[in-house]
Amino acid sequence: MTRLVLVTVAAVSLLFGTAAAFAQQKINYRASTYIKIAPDKEVAAMEFIKTSGIKLNQEMVSSGRIASYQLLRIAYSGVPVADYNYVQVIDFEGAPPEEMNFAARDQLYSKGTGQGYAEYQQKLASFRSVVGTALSRVEASAPGSQLSEGNYVRTA
Repeated sequence: MTRLVLVTVAAVSLLFGTAAAFAQQKINYRASTYIKIAPDKEVAAMEFIKTSGIKLNQEMVSSGRIASYQLLRIAYSGVPVADYNYVQVIDFEGAPPEEMNFAARDQLYSKGTGQGYAEYQQKLASFRSVVGTALSRVEASAPGSQLSEGNYVRTA
């Protein structure tokens, strides 16, 4: 009888301890932007993104505004054919931060790229059009899951 009580108490303690750990985990979010870049603009767009875009997003990671940034090129668009060929993914630890005021945002962009926000956005818009956006709550991920340049990512 005592053994049964001890096993029951241990099981209940383990259950409540696990539930408390899950309740304390931070809810993370992912912002996805679906982008169309015309074939004749891809080389220039990739040059801009891999220089100024990466510098800007490294600055955003360093400042704590975002957790990570990836630009994914669609390898197979499925049926029906998607109206985009790139997906920009920004991960946040916790909820996305509040919008910055104009001066602070301009300063962050200038520090990261040498260009103000308006100039950066104007240059970016000359290469691409945004065809959709989504903000997702991350429900599950495997520890250590990281993307690096050149990884093949399959999406359903």
